[in-house]
Amino acid sequence: MENLKYPYVINYMLRHLILFNVTDPLADTSRGYSSYTQYFSGTGAAGQINYLARKPISGEKFIVQVSGVTKVDGTDYDLSVSSGTITWKAGKAPADGNDNISVEYTAVKPWIYDDHPALSSSYFPRITIESQTATYEPPGMGTYLTYNSGSGDRVIFQNVISVRNRQNNIDYTYGSIKYRNMDLVDQISENIVNYFQTNKHPCPWNFYYWNIDSVVRDRSEEDFGIFKKDIMLTLEYFDKS
Repeated sequence: MENLKYPYVINYMLRHLILFNVTDPLADTSRGYSSYTQYFSGTGAAGQINYLARKPISGEKFIVQVSGVTKVDGTDYDLSVSSGTITWKAGKAPADGNDNISVEYTAVKPWIYDDHPALSSSYFPRITIESQTATYEPPGMGTYLTYNSGSGDRVIFQNVISVRNRQNNIDYTYGSIKYRNMDLVDQISENIVNYFQTNKHPCPWNFYYWNIDSVVRDRSEEDFGIFKKDIMLTLEYFDKS
């Protein structure tokens, strides 16, 4: 995986940021654990950061290799379990190369996806992040001579964050308050909105700006016993910077 502003990386980073900044209503043990492996591309840049797709479990398996050579936490890199990041130490950054970093670890099974669930799926409550329309605008005359020089275009990228919960009689304790059904969807949605609206300046990662445009209840799946709310997020970035 490259750490560049491609559409699939944009979606990945949104999933990462919500995963590590919005509380899951289920305990980690309820989600369950599994072994997970993912790959990153080295850049050779000092202080390179890799962003994990899942929550690692403290004290469990966490093996990082660069071109097949095992690296050591605290010596070659610093692992932050709470933020889901690997930060490479000075002089230890992996060389430039495609997928030359492998990370194998025990992780909590996900609750945030880039696809829509089968209606028979038991993985609820859950979130889907779907990237939609991207609009490209030149940042200004004379800013670059060719598209690949300078900051590139200013991209306005629209996304839908869908929060779902299956109808049942379960009370979920969320923020010390018990919720069920649509009430839980409302509260998770509110926490997502609060995260994005309070982290505009500066935006994390390589995002320039973002804004929540609307929050809409979608009743199209309620005949199947699924409560759903859609959060419309517009984010901006310069694609070549």
